[in-house]
Amino acid sequence: MSLLILNASNKIAQGFLYNAVNSQQYEKIILADPFPETSNIERLLKFKKTLPQSNIDLIKLSDRQDIHDAVKQANHLLFVAHDYHKLTMAKSNQLQATLDYVKTRNYKIAAYVEPLEHQYVIEPKSLKEVADQVRKSIPNLVGIKSDFTFGPFSTFQDILAYKLSKGHFEVEDKLKLDNATQEFVQPKDSLNPISSTDLGNLVNQVLKGEHKGKSFYVEGKQQISFKQYYIAVSQKIALPKFESKNFRFFSGILSNYIYDQAYNGFQILVNNHQVPDKVGYENLPFEPTVNFEQYFKELTPVQLEEHGPYALRQFG
Repeated sequence: MSLLILNASNKIAQGFLYNAVNSQQYEKIILADPFPETSNIERLLKFKKTLPQSNIDLIKLSDRQDIHDAVKQANHLLFVAHDYHKLTMAKSNQLQATLDYVKTRNYKIAAYVEPLEHQYVIEPKSLKEVADQVRKSIPNLVGIKSDFTFGPFSTFQDILAYKLSKGHFEVEDKLKLDNATQEFVQPKDSLNPISSTDLGNLVNQVLKGEHKGKSFYVEGKQQISFKQYYIAVSQKIALPKFESKNFRFFSGILSNYIYDQAYNGFQILVNNHQVPDKVGYENLPFEPTVNFEQYFKELTPVQLEEHGPYALRQFG
């Protein structure tokens, strides 16, 4: 068997790759990604070095032909919505191009995962709309839309930890911290985060052939706010202390220029967060095994550093 993971560079996709390698089910794994910036390929190459399997190929996606070439090399597809908000094809267009090629080939499994924390911009179509259009041709296609994640393979936790560890105080501003009351003022910021472990286990089930033809929205049981997420991560990091207001001012300005897409996309994501659209998605009889509060209670600062954040490994 061979597996194609499309948009493999992001943190969540790395977790799926980790599971795929450890399953020892695939003779070959193809990792395809637009890699719009150098840091994007560096984070995947560094992670790839930690894996025992050697038969893993990388493909850079520049256009539809590259997607076609990648699809030809596998019989299992896992499409993970990318975490880029510029310099690359829209997620919906990318999924459309991928499925157009998949439906002409004998794919055993085809699935897409849409993490809420990767939804930086409004797409031309939702991924579910794209999937529904080709479902007659790919009746076994599985769709998974997930709430925010936490855990060792969480994009959101990874970048938040990086920002906090570097003393980027504008995080508080972007989380809408009222300077007068020092309270977070987002009325619609409720999250039901799911652990990257639970999400990975669900993807494992799908790649084994379960839940064919279904579209699910998955979330954790515990409802929290951005404030609670922020506090949970910050308590595991020795936060730098800067008294200078000038530092805070210039840090906010420079962040738009010196950090990569995922960093800036984080700001867009938090500012534009809306109640997730679950229309058309089924409820999966899925019991999360990892509790948000318990996870952070048991997590040590050393473990958090080992899990990431990826930007510390790239730029630190």
